[in-house]
Amino acid sequence: MDKPIKNSLISPSCDEEDNEFEVTLRPAKLTDYIGQEKVKSNLAIFMEAARNAARRSITFFCMGRPVWEKTTLAYIIAKEMVVLK
Repeated sequence: MDKPIKNSLISPSCDEEDNEFEVTLRPAKLTDYIGQEKVKSNLAIFMEAARNAARRSITFFCMGRPVWEKTTLAYIIAKEMVVLK
């Protein structure tokens, strides 16, 4: 049976301070993102097409294995498409 972790230094849960710090570690622009050149190229084309589309309601679905930087890429898209400020 799993017991809750009492030591806050190794707790798997995040508090507000952790969340704010994590966001500062993520790149804010596609040009700041390191690696995955093919993915970056495809995303750049996708974002340019979305910016030029008459209908601004574009859906993007990102899937893959853990640690494939899906959250980071979604954050970059949101920042560059001015969904997040």
